[in-house]
Amino acid sequence: MQPRIYTYKVTFEEIPDWYWGAHKEKKYGDGYLGSPDTHSWKWVFYTPILEICELFPYTDEGWREARNVENRCIKPDLNNPLCLNEHVGGLMSLEACRRGAQKTLETVHTEKDDLGRSVTAMKAHKEKDELGRSVLGVKASERLKKDKDELGRSVMSVKGATASHKEKDEFGRSINAVRGGKAAHKEKDDLGRSLHALKIFEKVHEEKDELGRSVLGVKGAERLHKEKDEFGRSINSVKGASITTSQKWEDPQHPELGHHNPGNLVKLQKRLGLPHGKENRIKVG
Repeated sequence: MQPRIYTYKVTFEEIPDWYWGAHKEKKYGDGYLGSPDTHSWKWVFYTPILEICELFPYTDEGWREARNVENRCIKPDLNNPLCLNEHVGGLMSLEACRRGAQKTLETVHTEKDDLGRSVTAMKAHKEKDELGRSVLGVKASERLKKDKDELGRSVMSVKGATASHKEKDEFGRSINAVRGGKAAHKEKDDLGRSLHALKIFEKVHEEKDELGRSVLGVKGAERLHKEKDEFGRSINSVKGASITTSQKWEDPQHPELGHHNPGNLVKLQKRLGLPHGKENRIKVG
């Protein structure tokens, strides 16, 4: 297969950001994923995906045309916080670009850490704030959240989320979200629980009140049960109880017990001295 010249777009599995570029291969399918500068840490931290947009003749003229098309792609997106391109325009000659690219390849990314990542790229993510967060990441997040919609949501986050979660699977779920969820929760503890989820749970419930309860949990419960009916009962609790009691379950080992709501089935199992765990009931209606 002959090497190619093409324009491309790099997106990421975990975030809605993107990057436009043009590339001239030295050999076919060289695995090129862009040459970012300011945001290079994202190529290391997240999972980049290359989409080839348009092919051009493998000539100097073809390369010039590819660069022109690249500029036309970047210009409308240049001030978009999700676009990772920081400049546009053919300000450098083709020869200067070739020399610069070769120098970068030979000097900048030669040093690797024990995971095979570019040390130079990782330095962009090195500076941390008092909470241990990347300063660069926090600044980028603040820019994204600056403009709000009528619901107080970040305009760019909403647009990015809409684009990122546009593609659905057969269950109507976002394909990107499913991939991200599998990657985030891949590592498990000895009980099969996601280590990532456990860390987040500990973090969000870290702050306690004078009774030792999670402050966030108490606030959530107050919001959930704020609306009351004429008897002073939580409307959400009443609705939930109504749904639960209308369900029918049975004991798969003892179908002769009949169909009951979960509470009554457990009471019956206990009264008869039968096992009454989750594995001892199945939903039938």
